[in-house]
Amino acid sequence: NATKGSTALSRAHRFIKLTPIGRTNFMDNLASAYDALGNQDAAAKPGIPGTQFTALLRLLCQGLPADVRGRLLEVLAVDEASVIGFKEFSAGVEASVLFAEILGEAREYFERMEASTGCNKMSASYLAPWMTAMISLLPVIRGALEQALYHKCEASGGLTFLEFVQEVLWLLSNGLDRFNGK
Repeated sequence: NATKGSTALSRAHRFIKLTPIGRTNFMDNLASAYDALGNQDAAAKPGIPGTQFTALLRLLCQGLPADVRGRLLEVLAVDEASVIGFKEFSAGVEASVLFAEILGEAREYFERMEASTGCNKMSASYLAPWMTAMISLLPVIRGALEQALYHKCEASGGLTFLEFVQEVLWLLSNGLDRFNGK
């Protein structure tokens, strides 16, 4: 039962995992997770402590490879002493969940392709569906990210799954400014 658990953090995690993003009840469960982690002190500023938000993101990302998880958490980092409002909470949780879902699907795709081709590197044409899925998370940077990944694939003869993920995270965290000459 999502409403009972040993800690507020475990209840919040269960609320988020109850319903996939895109389903009608997801936002209700997200609000319940936020409430579970919220300040219980009436005199405190409304919101959730940054420490709780960070701990929840760590839980949501626990299935990711360690280096990928570290980079994603670095991108989503907040000051742990801050109080997080619902909008920031929602954005961070959704980004974590979507990223984990897409990476899980991409990993399965890479494994199937490797099993059928015997090669652990995929060309840009094979990566196109996953590049599109990753890019759709951040439509503002679509052109630059797609171009950068395409050039990286062409220059290296393809990318392994982890190379693909590392390139996307690097571009999201700091590479776009450099790529765009800023």
